[in-house]
Amino acid sequence: KEFSLKYNVIASAATELTWVHNLMSELK
Repeated sequence: KEFSLKYNVIASAATELTWVHNLMSELK
């Protein structure tokens, strides 16, 4: 279960990074 929790945290972080990247692209 700990592995799944870590995976979820990484997935959430990746999603946020993608969102930020898209936001920055729109601002350009």
